[in-house]
Amino acid sequence: MDHQERAGRTVPGRSAGRGFTGNRHYRLADIVRASTAAPGCFRPHWLQVAAGAPPVAFIDGGLSPYNNPSLALLAVAHMRAYGLGWPPGPERLLLISIGAGSYRRGQYGLAAPRLAGVLAFKALMDQVADGQQLALTLLQWFSEPALSWPINSEIGTLAGDVLDRRPLLVFQRYDVRLEAAWLAGRVRQPPAAADLLRLRTIDNPAAMPRLHALAAEVATT
Repeated sequence: MDHQERAGRTVPGRSAGRGFTGNRHYRLADIVRASTAAPGCFRPHWLQVAAGAPPVAFIDGGLSPYNNPSLALLAVAHMRAYGLGWPPGPERLLLISIGAGSYRRGQYGLAAPRLAGVLAFKALMDQVADGQQLALTLLQWFSEPALSWPINSEIGTLAGDVLDRRPLLVFQRYDVRLEAAWLAGRVRQPPAAADLLRLRTIDNPAAMPRLHALAAEVATT
């Protein structure tokens, strides 16, 4: 809801045609559907954002640099423009990031470049993964997690490496790597290779119980 609606004044987007409508005028079902339209899984959701304007196609917000919104949340807490002005310091701010399962993506292979659609989709997914990795790298660089999450084989977990010597916050990442080598030793019965592929499919609700069980078991190790 925008500030003018809260104050009870006329909403420019509805009266003067400035191109926006207060959030309270959208159906919740449309907002959820528009924000979860992951390419390759769900179709874009067409939504009229202002009276008299043509519908606009929405896709999953994870395709922005904020697939992991933790870095954006830190900005909202600290930047004066957002109005919160939360003071920095590990004794003042705790930020927890909970993943939904991750894994290292494989190489494209020789056949993929001949398929423009396949190559474009894989490149898009790699861009999402790169954005998420950058967010985790910066947040762990700004903090000193009790359990440092591995970023990559080059920089490791950044344990003991803080940008300004004193952490800006306490940041903690929790996730499960859906990889056989990572799960070995962390769960009693690691999934078989075929099961791992099914667990990585985000539009497979049947995988939820197994994913929950894996996460609960990993959390105890």
